[in-house]
Amino acid sequence: MFLLLHCEKHITGGYTPYLTFNVLIQSNIFSVHQYKREYPERRKIREKVWELHKEGWGYTKIHRYLKNNGFEIGNSRTTVDSMIKKMKKREFITKREFSLRKYVDFKIKFFRR
Repeated sequence: MFLLLHCEKHITGGYTPYLTFNVLIQSNIFSVHQYKREYPERRKIREKVWELHKEGWGYTKIHRYLKNNGFEIGNSRTTVDSMIKKMKKREFITKREFSLRKYVDFKIKFFRR
């Protein structure tokens, strides 16, 4: 910067100083993801799994409960574990409706005219 102001070579050499910065914008509004789709046919079982999970039940106990009460669920108990993980991820992604804007990396760059 000192050379630019006090040296005619840099001023007349065709370089012009510009203040540059990056704008960082994070938002969920423009995101395309699989979690916007609704599955009405699975709603009853998902609500039951989520309710039992919130009460502190483990996925093995939830699976046994669903099997004994006539819900259509896979034979593997890890099916319920996968459902819980996906529901947590879905809740995390769909609840992020904020928009964040930051101005970062302020620099002075010289560009040729």
